[in-house]
Amino acid sequence: MELGQLQPDGQLVWDRRVMHNNPTTTITPNFPVPRPGGGHLIHGRFDPPTHWKNPCIVAMAPNGQLEWARIYKTDTTGLGGCEFLKLDELPTGEIVITATSMGALSVGRLALGGVPIWFRRYALPGSFVRVMDSNVETDGSMTALCMVNDGDIQLVRLDGNGAVVWNYTYAVSGSQYSSDLTQAADGSYYVASMANGIGFVSHFNSDGTFDWQRRLGTAPYALKLLSNGDLMLSTPNRLVRTTASAVPLEAWSSLIPGTTYGLIDVRNDSIFLLHRDAAGWNNDSWTALQVSTSVNDLDCAYEPVALPLSFPEPAATTYTTTFNSYADQLKTWTMNVGPGLTVAQLDVQAAAASGPARPGFHYMVYTDALNNGGTASGPLTRTLTFDPLLTFENASIPPTSVTANTLTWVGASAVAGYDNSPISVEFSIPPDPLLLGTQLVTTFSATQVNPETDPANNTTTITRLITGSYDPNDKLVQPSEGFHFENDSVLNYTIRFQNTGNDTAFTVVVRDTLSMSLDVSTFKLGTTSHPCTYTITGSGLLVFTFANILLPDSNTNEPLSHGLVDFSIRPIQPVALGQVFTNAADIYFDFNPPIRTPDAVVQVVDQVGMPGGIVLSGVALFPVPAQHVVQAELPTGYQPQVTVAVATDGRRIPIEQVSNAGQNHQWDVQHLPPGAYTLHLTDRSGRFISARFVKQ
Repeated sequence: MELGQLQPDGQLVWDRRVMHNNPTTTITPNFPVPRPGGGHLIHGRFDPPTHWKNPCIVAMAPNGQLEWARIYKTDTTGLGGCEFLKLDELPTGEIVITATSMGALSVGRLALGGVPIWFRRYALPGSFVRVMDSNVETDGSMTALCMVNDGDIQLVRLDGNGAVVWNYTYAVSGSQYSSDLTQAADGSYYVASMANGIGFVSHFNSDGTFDWQRRLGTAPYALKLLSNGDLMLSTPNRLVRTTASAVPLEAWSSLIPGTTYGLIDVRNDSIFLLHRDAAGWNNDSWTALQVSTSVNDLDCAYEPVALPLSFPEPAATTYTTTFNSYADQLKTWTMNVGPGLTVAQLDVQAAAASGPARPGFHYMVYTDALNNGGTASGPLTRTLTFDPLLTFENASIPPTSVTANTLTWVGASAVAGYDNSPISVEFSIPPDPLLLGTQLVTTFSATQVNPETDPANNTTTITRLITGSYDPNDKLVQPSEGFHFENDSVLNYTIRFQNTGNDTAFTVVVRDTLSMSLDVSTFKLGTTSHPCTYTITGSGLLVFTFANILLPDSNTNEPLSHGLVDFSIRPIQPVALGQVFTNAADIYFDFNPPIRTPDAVVQVVDQVGMPGGIVLSGVALFPVPAQHVVQAELPTGYQPQVTVAVATDGRRIPIEQVSNAGQNHQWDVQHLPPGAYTLHLTDRSGRFISARFVKQ
């Protein structure tokens, strides 16, 4: 951001350049606002590389030295956020802000140094609301001009504490775009507006009531008052002076070919106009400032032209509306800025930034050679040394040499004053989740042969942490305690996953190869945590794809880091007692290798009456409770042939004997869900033993 002061004859007194100390950010200023004690307030927006924009204020002393700079943010986010439209510094040093936020009028008051005192949002009625201008008085009271309902004029009067004094909406002719609000010495107001190339001047009394509106055959962007009460209007192709009742008196057209211009201000009848290339508002263009000491002095750059047509408009329909006012929080931080170089200095600075680094993805590094001064550099030599983990893919400007992990650009064109020369470079990262947490180190340098103000900033190093998604998971099956031989017909599977990495997961794929004992024609999709698509083949290959899932990591948002998919399927009939269905799934996060779920195991069990035969005396089982095995010392000569665990609901689950050392026997109970069971043992002669145990 550059600021200069000119003598009355247009000669440069001094120029200052203010820049943010982070070279990847920019300050986009609007016009400076004169301060009562001298100096200026510059408001605009602060643009960091993360693509969000915050309003900012930079306060300059009369000699151009920086006094303070602050960044602001409100609680009203979205729909463009908050944009400062106008600043007015009061004689006390406090600052009144007129802003637009969330399609509403916002007004605030700042203390010395830019610290907020209060900030309010006014939700005006209408299908469309846009804040256009304001007039602030020395006590902090103000009148705001808004456009509502796609072309109506609204005036809102607030006292110095933000309380509404009066509010009027004017249903004017056509859809008028209001552009400027000016207050006359008697307290009344003039408003300039336009519609389809036709201009309007409206006059309102000091209490906000409508007085008159006049149509002009030209569209005014700006309206200023001369000391005798006449009006000066600026349009795209002419200047117009009118009487206080908007009757045209004189008109001029620019003598500078190919330019357009805007009326910046009128002070003591001196007229300030800014000229730009006609096609240059959104591009680089030369700018000329013209100051005429009076209306009669305009002939130096303008020639008289025909007066525009002018006639009175019918009276506007006026109605008063009510609206809500909300206290809004205006957060603020000190902005890290410092002085920049003048036009006579040269300083080439190496700057670099990078995008996110994720396994299997492309990794972008953005380099720039910045000329912080106003003097052109010599031809550039640029070098980029990248981390050995990376593989170079391409660059926006091909390097002159590629050696190992170093890219070199030799003989690039000079960088003009206050200009830059960027190069973006694309790399690839191996698809290895073990790289998560690894630092990538990249060094960039930009040099040239001419003497510089600060050669120490010709090299910069950036580091980027490799981040990505990672998945612990499981697979559940119901019924979990056993598939009942006669009563059950469907297996319900739930596959759960979670991102416990350190970055967002963009795509999740669940690949499940179903058991050949399951009937794929009976597959039914159940609940899913996120939208997904699926395919299933006759051989039992089942694939769920969660495209663009944007699953956050558990450190960022633990509740939203989970996902699942649920489905049901039937076994192929008939099933056999003791038959086991074992299933697992592979889950892919982005480019990471698959992670397999633990097996979901369910066994076919039956439920029959207590077997007949001789009942032997019970035995004690241990340990209590059991986790992996249960043990018992059986009667001498007793050898069980059938062993089942009977759950409390009567289900009979076969269990396997894992040890038989004499009369000491052990059975595997790891697969049993926690709960109370009865162990039933039956030998060849039909004798059986029962004993109770608890599985932990």
